[in-house]
Amino acid sequence: AAQAGLVVSMQPAHLLTDIPLIDRYWGSRGEGAYAFKSLLDAGAHLVFGSDVPVASLDPRQGVYAALERATLEGGPMGGWHVRQRLRLEEVLRGYTVDAARAAGTGSHRGLLAPGYDADLVAWAVDPAVEQDDGRAFLAGHAAFTVVDGEVMVMRV
Repeated sequence: AAQAGLVVSMQPAHLLTDIPLIDRYWGSRGEGAYAFKSLLDAGAHLVFGSDVPVASLDPRQGVYAALERATLEGGPMGGWHVRQRLRLEEVLRGYTVDAARAAGTGSHRGLLAPGYDADLVAWAVDPAVEQDDGRAFLAGHAAFTVVDGEVMVMRV
């Protein structure tokens, strides 16, 4: 995967509804579904998105799914194929740096750095997010949005 420069586009939010379907129809073959960590460890570049309008534009569900590998109700207990869980840093990279690179805009998007477009959403979340707690991210909210360096939307 690394030598081939493989880019894998996935929508983690689909995991939330697919877990019971995969278990029901694929059985043990489902272990390879949503294999985020294995793909990353093999050197693939994971690119994450929402798949709107099929799934919500709100990225919290996708971040939660990649971190917890559980439905919104928390099942299965302890997570689903938990060795495929990602760390917050890996999830954010999929939604930012690697997504920009795959879109051909990596020279000016995807990072907060001098010379890069200042387009971002600042999230207000519980500090438990830093320990890869998906529930904490899911419970957070967008504090403000910046487009081209200008604050566009601020939560009151």
